[in-house]
Amino acid sequence: MRHALGVFCLLLTSTDPSTANALQLEGSLALGFDSNPAQTRTGPELAFARYAVEAWRSWPMRDEQILSLGASGWYRDNESANDAYRLDLLGAWSRESASGRGLWQLDLSAGAYRDALVPADERDEVAIGLRYDHLLSARQTLGLSAELRRLDYRHVTGPWAGRPGSAPNPESARASDLKNGARNQGQSARPREDRALTLGLDLTQYWSPDLSTQLALTYAANESSVRLEGYRRPGLTGLMRWDLSDLWRLEAGAGWLLSRYGANPREREREDRQLSLNLSVFHRLARSAAEWQCRLEWLDNDSTLADYSFQQWVTDCGLSWSLR
Repeated sequence: MRHALGVFCLLLTSTDPSTANALQLEGSLALGFDSNPAQTRTGPELAFARYAVEAWRSWPMRDEQILSLGASGWYRDNESANDAYRLDLLGAWSRESASGRGLWQLDLSAGAYRDALVPADERDEVAIGLRYDHLLSARQTLGLSAELRRLDYRHVTGPWAGRPGSAPNPESARASDLKNGARNQGQSARPREDRALTLGLDLTQYWSPDLSTQLALTYAANESSVRLEGYRRPGLTGLMRWDLSDLWRLEAGAGWLLSRYGANPREREREDRQLSLNLSVFHRLARSAAEWQCRLEWLDNDSTLADYSFQQWVTDCGLSWSLR
């Protein structure tokens, strides 16, 4: 594994201009506050600092094909000993079609996620994804996507011990084990391995050079070795992007998800309805590749099992930059 990672980094940092485009680097630093990072009914409030970096290199090939390799990682430094981090390696192949009106992209990725706040969410992942974008007109783009992801969880755990849908969040391992043992009517803990299929359809509308919107439909199905973690999840999201000027940009979004989980031994069905809202403001610093940004996100999870209902809001501000 260490040898493979070294070869991967060597390919990214190769400087031969005849075979590769310039290495692209992006980074960000933000400070923020999370009202409920564990996504529980009585979760702790935590301030945090978040650091992220991404490196990417592309190689043009014949027939409008491009091969790309990338690596990204982030580290969230929460208050106390509640840190989380993630590392991803990604390879992608893309090719134009339909006389330049279409674009195919195939992705292969591997990732590792670690979380001191909610250890039940710690996992290793591999995924394969396929996406097709087609230019319907000068103002409309249609996108189709499919992804198959395998998630291998590192800790033996009881059902519903992590965040809804294994989203990145936090909580103490011992407290989590005790709490979830009581919630799940004495079910024994077991190793967990998930296989998740996600399908997507999105339409982007360019109303003007400065204003665009996107509407997306998704459907996810998760099969898990821990039966209660299996779910079916349709969703709908909307996003608006508005370039107020050359230096200022505004983005706003909303989302809705319906998660239907497998019935537990007492046949108490769990169904979660999630509503999310987010607002982000970006300001590009003049004569530089840096950008200042602030964002606010709100999430409401309404579950048929009251113990799993919660609300969460997250706000942070920071700087991002790119080197090419």
